[in-house]
Amino acid sequence: FNCTVRGEKASFMAIANNVSIHPVTRRLLHVDLRVVDAKTKLKVNVPFRMQGVSEGQKVGCVLRVMRRQAVISCTAGTLPVSIDIDLSAFGAGEGLNIDEVKFPDGVRPMYKKNYKVLEISHPKIEVEEVEEDTEETEEGAEAAEAGSSEESKAEDSDAS
Repeated sequence: FNCTVRGEKASFMAIANNVSIHPVTRRLLHVDLRVVDAKTKLKVNVPFRMQGVSEGQKVGCVLRVMRRQAVISCTAGTLPVSIDIDLSAFGAGEGLNIDEVKFPDGVRPMYKKNYKVLEISHPKIEVEEVEEDTEETEEGAEAAEAGSSEESKAEDSDAS
């Protein structure tokens, strides 16, 4: 933020250090600012902003976001509001790891182990098992028994 104090001519750069929000009304209660200059090195969380629709989503696939933000290292002068990710190039079954994300100049991601940020996955298809009606099964068995007993009676009468 570029801040000015009422009645003062000078302005200064600051970042939000602590933000308090009311738990019920979600209204801003308090903000602690930290005065910085453009060369101050920072380590902060910055959200990802997904833009567009992937080719996979157009054919019915689902966007699964594993991480919504990244820890970055930068100077206060190069601090981005968000890291933009263009989804239009992703097809079905493809994903994006943190080492593949394009960060602005002067911004470096902080991570020890490479991790998946997002993936375009095929939707789960639930297979519904069809249960046979027990009454129909019993009726079919009775009919089969009746048919076989009639055949045996006919055979007995033919034999006589």
